Amino acid sequence: IGMATTLKDVAEAVGLSQVTVSKALRGTGRISSAARKRILEAATRLRYRPNAGARSMRLGRTGIVGFVYSPEGMFDGLRTELLGGIHGTLQSQNYDLMLGEVPNVSLAEPGQVTGLLRHWTADGLLIHNQIDLPPAIMEMITKDGMPVIWMNTKEPQNCVYFDDFNGLRQATRYLLELGHRRIVYLDHSNPLSSLQSHHYSVRDR
Repeated sequence: IGMATTLKDVAEAVGLSQVTVSKALRGTGRISSAARKRILEAATRLRYRPNAGARSMRLGRTGIVGFVYSPEGMFDGLRTELLGGIHGTLQSQNYDLMLGEVPNVSLAEPGQVTGLLRHWTADGLLIHNQIDLPPAIMEMITKDGMPVIWMNTKEPQNCVYFDDFNGLRQATRYLLELGHRRIVYLDHSNPLSSLQSHHYSVRDR
């Protein structure tokens, strides 16, 4: 088995510096379209593959964002749309997406959380948990030092969620402006479902 092609090999093949070749392969820098095309063709011809490990050590980051989610309460349509948007946005910033499905029961266990954070070589986490986690677990994840965004849950900071409270308030105000006075809110959620009983959106509505 021959030696793997290096960035230096590609640079020598096109007669340019390694810095220029590196920028061209990453899609950055002010490089002419002709030079960039020549570099990409040479990299393909020589079967060059970036060394992710070396790049991570050099930059101090992996270029990976982890998406941790619980299977409880996630519908296929929402999951597809959500993951598609996240993946597209990360890809535009040269980040890769790593998925990890962890049931709520497991995610609430300290050993599972610390193990996940220890073994994942990610620069940050997106945590999509539909049901409130114990405060101690959330504090543990935050104290670990890894950047975290809590998704679809209402937290004091670093979170993204639908503003159901203000959305319904605006809807009610609109009905009042139309002259309606007998306004009723019908809740069709299942009271036996832990998701429906504890999720922030049910309380806000």
